[in-house]
Amino acid sequence: MNRLLKELKEIEKNKEKDLSLRPISDSDMYAWVAKFEGPPETPYEKGVFEIKLSITNEYPIRPPKAEFITKVFHPNVHFKVLFYSKISFRNHIFIIQNRLGKSV
Repeated sequence: MNRLLKELKEIEKNKEKDLSLRPISDSDMYAWVAKFEGPPETPYEKGVFEIKLSITNEYPIRPPKAEFITKVFHPNVHFKVLFYSKISFRNHIFIIQNRLGKSV
């Protein structure tokens, strides 16, 4: 839980205008939601995409699971997304956002 609190403080300290990343509720640090804008100059440019993050108490040893809440039809994006434990939540969302801007 210390790592989650540290990441939350970092996110709050360095807010991004096109990214929202936070726990769904104050009482549960193991369920987060991310919202981000589609990349510019792509068909997704005006879209806002939402991902639910499910975190176990084994984090960061075991990475969180992510699932698109917003329906996305793109060959590089699957509705279930795997995270890697050595990368912060913020960087994972930037990676997903970047994938929307890439063609096959």
